[in-house]
Amino acid sequence: AAGLSPKNARTHYLLAIALAAQGLIDEPIKEAAIARSLQPGIDVAPDLHFLLADNYEKAGRFTEALQSARKALELAQAKGDAGLIETINERIEAYRERLR
Repeated sequence: AAGLSPKNARTHYLLAIALAAQGLIDEPIKEAAIARSLQPGIDVAPDLHFLLADNYEKAGRFTEALQSARKALELAQAKGDAGLIETINERIEAYRERLR
């Protein structure tokens, strides 16, 4: 998909979300980085970071899970999404427990 629009930030960003939804880590990070390089303000949806946090957790990478969850929280707070904020806060606490 990104090959069809290599200069389209939205294409790369949506691909990053789709790849993260498939449980991947490295590929969505790469696509999100390309999207941000093309359009620095594009990364405003908490979804990508929430999915990445989950993927990092499944991979046993709790420090990265915590970092991604914190970014998701920041973006959810900016959107005022109370339900997602609560869910992310619960995840953050779980990641902290795993790191102790």
